[in-house]
Amino acid sequence: MTAPNNFKATTDITPDDMKNLHLIKKSTANYNYFFKLITSQQNASWLGWLVENDFFTDPLAVTTDHKGRSISTWWPIRYLASVTEKDPDGVTGVITQLKVINNPSIISELMGIALKLPVDYSITIKDKIFDYIKASDSLLGDNMPAKLLVRWVADDMLDVALEFLQVLVQRTDKIYCTSWQCQQLLDDGLLPLIEEKPLEVARVLVIALQAQSLTASYGYGYEQNFSDLDDVTFTKTVHQALILSCEDVYQQKN
Repeated sequence: MTAPNNFKATTDITPDDMKNLHLIKKSTANYNYFFKLITSQQNASWLGWLVENDFFTDPLAVTTDHKGRSISTWWPIRYLASVTEKDPDGVTGVITQLKVINNPSIISELMGIALKLPVDYSITIKDKIFDYIKASDSLLGDNMPAKLLVRWVADDMLDVALEFLQVLVQRTDKIYCTSWQCQQLLDDGLLPLIEEKPLEVARVLVIALQAQSLTASYGYGYEQNFSDLDDVTFTKTVHQALILSCEDVYQQKN
């Protein structure tokens, strides 16, 4: 990695060397170089200094101009993800204080951090994750929601998993996933939760779908493999989960 012109080598800068602050903030090239380097080094010793100098106060939001919509990488959240396991207390403290803005990439990073944290720490930042999801105009098409649902179910945090599910299904119009990702969300995220709390899951899904007037019927059975469909959406995945949870409730009652 080559340092930008006129930028002192980051390896020569320490958190105690305050005079170098203006160099990091002098240009985008300096800023990106600095964060890429300390992120790749997983150097947790910078965390306190970054907090003191307000590097986490203004997350980058989605921007729109004549060229279209742009989702920017906010390097400080990448850095937090890189040092999560080294300083879970510090990272958790920073995340709970983050300003909520519209940036889908930050949501994915937050969920990734929650997966790295001990379960009690992940619960501490759940409200921030939920607030970011509610504030976002879209969500990235990745498998982080499924992984986080699986993790909380596996750790017997079923009420938290249900709360997370409720937040997700309230944003069905903003969640985009590929056929494979939707299938994974169903198989690895929703099905384990349905097995444990079918009635509660059905109630969450029904309320959320009614609220959005999503009453379309897709007419396929619960054995359908979504990978065979060309127009898979998260909404259809939610409907599929509702079918499964209702079937499970019926079987338990008979």
